[in-house]
Parts: sequence; structure tokens; C-alpha cells
Amino acid sequence: MTLSHRIRAMAQRPRARFAAMMGAAQGLNGLSTLLVFRWLDPIAMGYWSAAQLVTLPLDALKMGILSGLAREYPYLIGRGERDRAHRLLEAALAHSLLMCGLGLLAVGGLALLSPDSGSARAAAITTALVWALGYYAQFVRSTFRSSAAFTRLGGIELGIALMGVVTLVLVEWIGFQGLLLRALLLAAIASGTFFAFRPVRALPRVYWVAIREMFQFGRHTYITGYMLLVGQQAERMALLTFAGGVEAVGLYSPVLGIWSLLQVIPSVLHASSYPQFIEGYGKDHDASRLLKGLLGQIRKTAFVMVFVSAFAGLAGWVLVVFLLPKYSAAGVPIIVACCAGPFLPMRMLATYYLALKSWPNYYLFTALQAVLPYMFIAGLLMVMPPLIAAAAGVAIAVAISSVVMLVLTLRHAAASLRASISGPDAS
Repeated sequence: MTLSHRIRAMAQRPRARFAAMMGAAQGLNGLSTLLVFRWLDPIAMGYWSAAQLVTLPLDALKMGILSGLAREYPYLIGRGERDRAHRLLEAALAHSLLMCGLGLLAVGGLALLSPDSGSARAAAITTALVWALGYYAQFVRSTFRSSAAFTRLGGIELGIALMGVVTLVLVEWIGFQGLLLRALLLAAIASGTFFAFRPVRALPRVYWVAIREMFQFGRHTYITGYMLLVGQQAERMALLTFAGGVEAVGLYSPVLGIWSLLQVIPSVLHASSYPQFIEGYGKDHDASRLLKGLLGQIRKTAFVMVFVSAFAGLAGWVLVVFLLPKYSAAGVPIIVACCAGPFLPMRMLATYYLALKSWPNYYLFTALQAVLPYMFIAGLLMVMPPLIAAAAGVAIAVAISSVVMLVLTLRHAAASLRASISGPDAS
């Protein structure tokens, strides 16, 4: 088969189409971010980046319900329990609408109680509004399951990214206030679009049994997800506290932008394969088959990420040094952060523990990702410039936590296999 035939055959695969559309969407998002950096100075971007810390208390409201839905819904479909799965869907929808309302109440609280009346307050209120609008979209995303549905999801994300490019005129015309208005507009467009193209129709209904069932699973991912969210704020919190405040966070913003783009490929593949892995495990309960599939995907993705990370590091350095001189201090930190790119696919191992509900290992996996960035950043701040210390701390933490969890996962699988072999003999 010639190369052209292979490319055409791959393009016909739903997962490949989904990955291509998501890649294009993230490329457009990256272009949008680049233009925003050109129009806004580091202090303005620092206010916006620091405002993302508002999501820490808001995310405490989620209670892990959507995480429970994301695992239990495809699992029950795989077991053929469609009525029970639909009840979970309706209960999760009711919960998501309640969370939107609580998010709006939080906006009112910020408006009334915030001592700052300037850019910081406006950015915090906007972030809370975007969170409230985005929670419904997050609910709909968790219901995509089939290959055809993921192709539709890719189209939705690409359309939203295109609107992100169109709405850049707000930033160019109005500046920082335009950035806030653009964020609100895109969140509203995303929620409306996901409502129009949701793959499963459901009405919000409160089923306490279903909510309790999702919480039984979701409480673990709720706790660990919150731990991860805190860990992801390590650079912002360290720079705000120890390295010059808002301006330092603004100078570091290009590093956060490149880092988020670097995670697109592992995240897209994980999002598209997670329901199918869980549904497959629901059918056969074969943990070894699940792990074999995961390791195969991790190996291929890690190989690709070696080249993607090298390109991202070089391209990011060129962009900030030559095209965004106001942010040139982020050049070396971008290269440092990209060194951790090949280790990012290891995070897919979480699927193995989620499927088996092996909570001690999942908590350990999460704790390493949440705590190590703070430890390494704190140590490196003593011996190197703050921006480089932040990037290096995160990169080292990702590499070490990934290797540790790979070793522990292989040991866990080997122990489970030995137990299953010796079980019949022991009985």
C-alpha cells in the first residue's frame, strides 16, 4: 500500500478524524493566544492568568458527579443496562444545572465582597461566569461515547475555535476589557452549541440513588481531581507569592500556553479512547487486555510526543524571542517545560486504576502529580531565576511521577496476574 493510500485510509477512521479536528482546533487556539500576547502587556495577562485561581473554590462544588458519569455511563452501556445509564444521565444533568446556578451566585459574591474594583476584580468575576457557563458543556462532553459521536465533538470544538479567531477583534479594539468580553462570549457559544448537538437527549431529574451511585465513584475522582487542580496552579501560586506577583505570572503566560498545547495530543487520544476502554472492560472484565491496550497507546503517543515536544520548544522560543519581545523572558522556560512532553502520555495509566476502581494506587498517582511540582519549584527557586525554576519544577515532577507510576502499574498488573493464576489452586 502506498503512502497516499495509507493516509487516505487513516483519514477515514473516526478517531483519526477526531484527532485531526481537535489538532486543528488547538492550532487555532494557539494562534489566538499568540495574537492576544501581541496586543496585551504582561501585567494585563498576569491579571487574567492569576484570576484562574478563582476556579479552585468553585471546583469544590462539583462533588465528582461528572467524573462518576464519565466512568459509569459507558460501563453500564457495556453491560447492557441502558435504563440505569439514562437515569444517571438525567441526574447528572440536574446536578450540572444546579452547579451553574451556584457559580452565578459566586459571581454575585465576588462582585459584592471583592475589595479590588479594578482589573483583578473584573477578571475574577469573568472567570466565575465562564466557569458557570462551561460546566454544562463539560457535562455534555462526558456523554460522547461512540466513534461517530467523537467525530461530531471534533467538529464542535473546531467551530468554537474558529469563533475564537473571529472574536479576537474584541481584544484588538478594546484591549483587556475585550479579552474578558471575548471569554464570556466564547463560553456562551460553547454551551449553546453543545446543547444543540448533544449526543443524548435527557431531561433533568433528581434521582438520589443515581446521584449517590455517581458520587460513590466520583468522590474519589473529585478528591483527586481537586488535588490535580491545585497542583496545576503551582507555577501561578509560586510566582505570585515569591517572584514579583502579577507581572511575573504574566511573563510566564506563554509557557502555560505552550504547555497546554503540548498536552493536546495525549488529551485528545485519552478523551476518545477512555469510554471505549471502560465499555470494553464492562463487557469482559479483562484487566490484562485493558492494560495491554493502554500501554500500546502510551508507547505510540510517547514516540510522537518526542518530536512534538522538540518542535514546540523550538517554535515557542522563536515566537517569544523574535515576535513577542515583551515576553522574551519566557523563552528558556518554554524549552525547559517541553522536555517533559514525552512523559505526558503516562497519565493515561489513570484509566487502568479508574476501570478497576483501585483507589489507593489512583490516589498515589494523583498525589505525586499534585505535590511534586510544589516541592521542586520551592527548591529550585533558591538556585535559579523564578521563571526557569517554575518550568523546571513542573517538568521534573511530571517525569518522576510518570516513571514511578509506570513501574508501580506493571508491578500491580503482575501481582494481579499471579493472584488470578494461583486462585484456583488455592481453592
